[in-house]
Amino acid sequence: MPARLAKVDVVQRRLLPYCDAAAYLGLSTKTLRNKISSGALPFRPRRIASKPLFDIRELDAFVDSLPADEACK
Repeated sequence: MPARLAKVDVVQRRLLPYCDAAAYLGLSTKTLRNKISSGALPFRPRRIASKPLFDIRELDAFVDSLPADEACK
């Protein structure tokens, strides 16, 4: 009897909560919250059902806008 493979659907989320957005950027959740509060970042979370969520495309655009570190070359 042949083995059946389970169908697994992988869904990439577009909106991330604080903890996942912070991990995606390599920051702690506290650092992300502080940078949002101080206006140091060019994006803010959106709210869905009062839950703050970050658009992954805005996170990517922010990372893409950072200058390359010449010392790492």
